[in-house]
Amino acid sequence: MARAVGVGKLAALVVGCGDQQGLPPPSSEEEALAALTAGLEAWKNGEEADVLTRRDPPIHFKDFAWRGGEQLENYEIGSTMERYGQALIASVKLTLKKPGAPAVQKNMRYQIDTSPTAIVIVPGDAPSGQ
Repeated sequence: MARAVGVGKLAALVVGCGDQQGLPPPSSEEEALAALTAGLEAWKNGEEADVLTRRDPPIHFKDFAWRGGEQLENYEIGSTMERYGQALIASVKLTLKKPGAPAVQKNMRYQIDTSPTAIVIVPGDAPSGQ
């Protein structure tokens, strides 16, 4: 009998969880590519890192190299994206230049979510010196 009561409580708990929103839909590859490209183009054109949040719809693009003042001279987005849960991962080859230093190439992986709003981050990215 105790086992039946335990199963009943478990069933009630599972049913009670049905009220929640659940996961957002999987990120759209088209929207992810558009958000990533918009961010990289803004960076390449010398715009401030926060300019994308003022767009409609906003794009939240977090890359500490951009925020740290590195210039993006060029970029090349890989031909495919990998699914990572509801997000997508894009490989990008960046050509970056720090003031007073030669340009360097850097391979980056950006994680992109498109629902409910576009978010582009570098997983594990931290400000320089940390």
